[in-house]
Amino acid sequence: MKIAIYLIITCVISTGALLGALNAHNPFPAFALAFGVWTLFLWGCNRLCKKK
Repeated sequence: MKIAIYLIITCVISTGALLGALNAHNPFPAFALAFGVWTLFLWGCNRLCKKK
């Protein structure tokens, strides 16, 4: 259940960042935020799976 909540939050943040990159003069910080959130999500899932 915890992973599902993290997944939804990750999707919302990354979608907002990528939509913000559409109108940004320099979209690379928004891209970094979007991919950074996914990296943190995958890292956290990896840690949770190793604990179980």
